[in-house]
Amino acid sequence: MSVTASNYVKLSACCGYFNTPNATGVVCTSTSVYIIDSGVTPQDGEDIVSAVTELFPGKKIAAVINTHSHNDHSGGNAAIVRLTGAQVWCSREADCILRLPELVGYLYSGGKPLLEIQEHGRVKSEPCKADKFLKETSITCEEVTFTFVRLEGHFFGHYGIIADDGEKKVYYLGDGFFGKDMLKKAWIPFIYDADAFRKSVQKIEYTDCDFYVAAHGGIYTRENVHAAAELNIIVTLEAELKILKLLKEAPMTHEQLLKKILDFAGMKPQLIQYLLIGTTIQSYLSCLHDRGLIKYKLEDNQMLWFNENTSDSDFINSAINTSE
Repeated sequence: MSVTASNYVKLSACCGYFNTPNATGVVCTSTSVYIIDSGVTPQDGEDIVSAVTELFPGKKIAAVINTHSHNDHSGGNAAIVRLTGAQVWCSREADCILRLPELVGYLYSGGKPLLEIQEHGRVKSEPCKADKFLKETSITCEEVTFTFVRLEGHFFGHYGIIADDGEKKVYYLGDGFFGKDMLKKAWIPFIYDADAFRKSVQKIEYTDCDFYVAAHGGIYTRENVHAAAELNIIVTLEAELKILKLLKEAPMTHEQLLKKILDFAGMKPQLIQYLLIGTTIQSYLSCLHDRGLIKYKLEDNQMLWFNENTSDSDFINSAINTSE
């Protein structure tokens, strides 16, 4: 579904979003428009510019604010900059990826990516650079105050953006947590640090706002954000517990464990999804190891992961301790 003026949803005097799979945010002040995340492709960027021009004639796009540098949140950046001269605001970590988007393919592959990965829409992106680096602070742009909140766990340098126009406070989450429908489709969303992700979800859950816009999963209010947040936490704990149980049955390599997890979930992923889930499983292994719940050994030229004696109660206590 492409961005059009007709799928714009107004949430307050100045804030809204495009109701598309990536929920691009829009904040409009007296003279300017700020875009929060820019879609997947240059065409998305062009569509955003066209829709904004139709919705807010006479107002220029002042900046694209990226929650993080994944391609489905920044792929339209360069087109918007080229068409409007807008600035790009993001974290320093995100800027590294925006300048060299091919790094993501290396991250997922653990080395030189296959050509079909390099050319994949989830990886290939037109480079751009940041004009302003985000940090945990608030700035006022005319009648809107932006507050930038660091939300680690999903990807490097991820920020949530709160826009307060005096009427409502709207929290643009990026992938700070995932909507219920997405979690039903993808039991294992991409995460590079499960412990940090859960802390970020709790940070979101207890930040009082009128609306919470999840990039993948719709819009929440202060009445239902708690249930959605807890579901995100439960999903990560379920994945960790499943890994612990499998590694108690027998030592496994990463790929053996990945197959067991995919079989359990009834998933048959294509290549890019296979790599994304594999990277996430590796991250879970690192988190569980660093919490002292699993170990590894190098045996017969294999790296084998195993759960020697971690009980369910050990796991629960560990999860509680890391969330405090």
